Amino acid sequence: MFCFFCFARILSKAFGVLTKENMNTCSMEIVKVIVEIVTAIVAIVGVIAAYIKWDDMNRFRRCTVTYEIIRQFYDDKEVREILYMIEYENWEYNKSFHGSKDEHLFDKTFSYLDNIAKLKKEGVLGSDDYGSVFYLMHRLCGNSSVQSYLWNVHHFSLKSGAKDPFGNLVGFAKENGCLDNSFFNNVATGDYKKKVLNF
Repeated sequence: MFCFFCFARILSKAFGVLTKENMNTCSMEIVKVIVEIVTAIVAIVGVIAAYIKWDDMNRFRRCTVTYEIIRQFYDDKEVREILYMIEYENWEYNKSFHGSKDEHLFDKTFSYLDNIAKLKKEGVLGSDDYGSVFYLMHRLCGNSSVQSYLWNVHHFSLKSGAKDPFGNLVGFAKENGCLDNSFFNNVATGDYKKKVLNF
């Protein structure tokens, strides 16, 4: 907007210069107008260069975040094992799960996935940046034991007056069609909504 006003001012001066009768002062005015035009062009080029630099830095930051997430995601043996257990349906969520040795590993994995969902929600990561992980998250969120676990934790947290620790993951699952609005109803219906926790 500022550049537009500068350009309009310069043009009006240039037009005024060309209509003057005094040629000695006219040449001086033309030099002033040329200097103002060059200054405006340099300012515009500077703004464009700054934007390009900012955009490059933003892409680099996204690449760095994506690389770190991929590295941590696939380098963590415990997380990988839990993901494969879920993906190949070698895990069933039931009352014996709570207090078991695997509970903290599942919580770690779901917390990790929740953080990825949060980065996606905030626009730090896009599907183009991290398509394979979003595909895996979509598959996992479609698993009935995962849905049951998320449903129980969600409603138990609400009853306790706490924030759902996996709220971003729930949002991701809903956004991608793995959960519908009935998820937010705390009535057990027998499908994945089986009450395991006391709420």
